[in-house]
Amino acid sequence: MQRIIFFTKYTSKGPSSRYRTYQYLDDFKKEYSCLVFPFFDDEYIDRLYAGCSVSFLKILYYYLRRIWYLLSKPQKKDIVFVEYELIPYFFAWAEFYLKLRGIKYIVDYDDAIFHNYDESNNALVRFFLKSKIPKVMRLANHVITGSPYLTTFTTKYNKQVTEIPTSVPMKKYERVEHSDAKNSFVVGWIGTRSTSNNLLLIKDALKEFSNRHSDVVFQFVGIDDRTAKILGVVPVKWEEEIEARLLSSFSVGIMPLVDNDFNKGKCGFKLIQYMACGLPTISTPLEANLKINRNKNNLHATTNQEWFNAFEQVYNNQSDFAKIGESNRKDIANYYSVEANAPIYKIIFRNLITIENCEKND
Repeated sequence: MQRIIFFTKYTSKGPSSRYRTYQYLDDFKKEYSCLVFPFFDDEYIDRLYAGCSVSFLKILYYYLRRIWYLLSKPQKKDIVFVEYELIPYFFAWAEFYLKLRGIKYIVDYDDAIFHNYDESNNALVRFFLKSKIPKVMRLANHVITGSPYLTTFTTKYNKQVTEIPTSVPMKKYERVEHSDAKNSFVVGWIGTRSTSNNLLLIKDALKEFSNRHSDVVFQFVGIDDRTAKILGVVPVKWEEEIEARLLSSFSVGIMPLVDNDFNKGKCGFKLIQYMACGLPTISTPLEANLKINRNKNNLHATTNQEWFNAFEQVYNNQSDFAKIGESNRKDIANYYSVEANAPIYKIIFRNLITIENCEKND
């Protein structure tokens, strides 16, 4: 059986790795032998979410472990699947090593991590590593991207590019039912400590909307305590087991973002989660968010006044936006679900295997 080795950034506890790799593995294992080697472990993720630092020795251990796995695990006949890069904040030597050995690798991006290097505040990082990710892309046999911005960037360095948005398993939401007898209008957001500061962009709109309507409730899942305090909301703890139920309690899902280069590379995953639950959405009009709005009926806003107006529009037309939410769910099933996109990954794998077999026969 063909073997695929996944070098992920995180364990399944890390959202990016969970949604870009781990949730597909059961399906992949029906056809392939799959090995997974995360760079960071659960302890790192737990400390990251708790706002705690990680010792230098522990970081050194992660680097040495990745190098050991790289040197000892992949064989020439394997396909290697890399999330972002093999060794963070280091030259593209590891990827070049795979190329020298004739090992075919796929690299996957759901964030514009190249801006961590070419727009770094550290002059040394900018000088030595600004061209790293383009080199990683150029050396790859195939590049998978999660958003239009990433696709546009990648095609400058590699023509074998497939855009696969970060997706959700529809079965996770299939039993979620929305109550028609809600006593409140719930403005919902889901994210992490590091992304919750984006909510501060619309602080004035949230305050004005709440003051206007007594039945408005804010439910911000995963928000960090400092941001929650500034906004005057009660933080809601994220738990994977109840995530779908939390989302289904929303009346509208929101995704405000600072309009910068890094955020332009985001895949709009929050919107995909909301829409999978049959919710209407309001978001900053970045390219990925506009593309996800396939029915063109979800709302976009930039200024606080636009956000307030969007809140009012959904609030005053709830039955119409409930229908938009149902249309959203159908779009997710067709274009942004694991069920729809797993076959695309397998086509990429099969193409590389075919190329490998042809090379052997030459």
